[in-house]
Amino acid sequence: MATGEIGTLNQDGKQVGGFFDWIISDSLTEPHFKAKIEALAFWLIEDVNPGQFDASFYQLQRGQLVLMQQEKVKADFPGCVTDKLIRHKITMAFV
Repeated sequence: MATGEIGTLNQDGKQVGGFFDWIISDSLTEPHFKAKIEALAFWLIEDVNPGQFDASFYQLQRGQLVLMQQEKVKADFPGCVTDKLIRHKITMAFV
């Protein structure tokens, strides 16, 4: 299991949103031990195309944000407003 403070979401080479307080946990009941990603809050800068994002995961280490992992993820944000922090848990999955 890995945890971190912040992550970013990109589509078509530009940042479109991000998320706070993320957890990547392995699921031993899923085929191929797929990992589940959960974040406790998120924001969108602009309307996004549903589906895939390039995600960057950061941890705070010695007062600095450190890039821990970059992966393609899939996530849905139905009917979400932009330019607001949404304090609602979201679930994502690696592609």
